[in-house]
Amino acid sequence: MKKLFVSLLSLLLVSCASQYRFNPLQNTGIGPFHTYVGQNLYRVHFKSLDSNKETTRLQALTHAKYLTLQQNLDWFIVLKEQVITEQLINPETDQLSRITCAQSGCDQTTYHNPQFKHQFDPTAPPTTTEIILMIRMGRGIQPADKDSYSAH
Repeated sequence: MKKLFVSLLSLLLVSCASQYRFNPLQNTGIGPFHTYVGQNLYRVHFKSLDSNKETTRLQALTHAKYLTLQQNLDWFIVLKEQVITEQLINPETDQLSRITCAQSGCDQTTYHNPQFKHQFDPTAPPTTTEIILMIRMGRGIQPADKDSYSAH
């Protein structure tokens, strides 16, 4: 009986701990996420529950650095960068404003997401910032580019 209780308690704690993990398909949660695009080419995401773009960008770059080291490579270049900010406009209708900015400019849309407000502390402003970096990794001499970063 004691083992059953401990197992159930562990399962409950694990499910609670994973509640706020980043889920790019539902636009909920926080943290890093990446997808393999091609040889030494990755899309790196980092989503935070605030509006601080610089801190979120640094966290995305840190994840890109970690991923580059994990691939046993020396450097990475940011090829494209996108910033997505979402803010709850109407709590009753779950309407959100989403601003997506890239090199070509910014677009604003609105949509409904009933899951969005559940990821915030009641005293925190319901805003998320997501940075998406398209990176290419390499080995050897690091390119002399302002968007080039060492993994070491």
